[in-house]
Amino acid sequence: MEHSLNGHNFEMIGKIQGSGNSQSTIEYTFIDESPNIGLNYYRLKQVDFDGQFEYSKVITVNFDRKNSDDLEVFPNPTSAFADVLLPESLTDRETVVTLHDFAGREVLRRKEQPSNSVRLELEGLPAGYYTINVRSGNETFIKPLVIQ
Repeated sequence: MEHSLNGHNFEMIGKIQGSGNSQSTIEYTFIDESPNIGLNYYRLKQVDFDGQFEYSKVITVNFDRKNSDDLEVFPNPTSAFADVLLPESLTDRETVVTLHDFAGREVLRRKEQPSNSVRLELEGLPAGYYTINVRSGNETFIKPLVIQ
């Protein structure tokens, strides 16, 4: 799988092992774990055993923010990391981002300088249900997160 931000310069973001020759249709799936906000361009590069290859048609996917006044978390569920898109009202202020487990215990805390997004590294945390809390001044935003 290849990804591009402009539809011209592509980079590989993942590989799926093929099943070889087959007389029946085989379906493959791939999830981009960190798409960019806005237009994303994707294409497949199919490589034969002899090294010959061809590209699929380019498709576009628009990951647009529905409500810039809300907290967004993706991918969700996840296993390695979560990107947190902050509401516009917080992008020019220092924020405190915390992660709480299902029992309400704080398992991660980060103080962030003004920004529009935060990446949380989650490796090593047990699978389960969590909440991401973002606070700045008297504003608090909470979103659920599932770690697989």
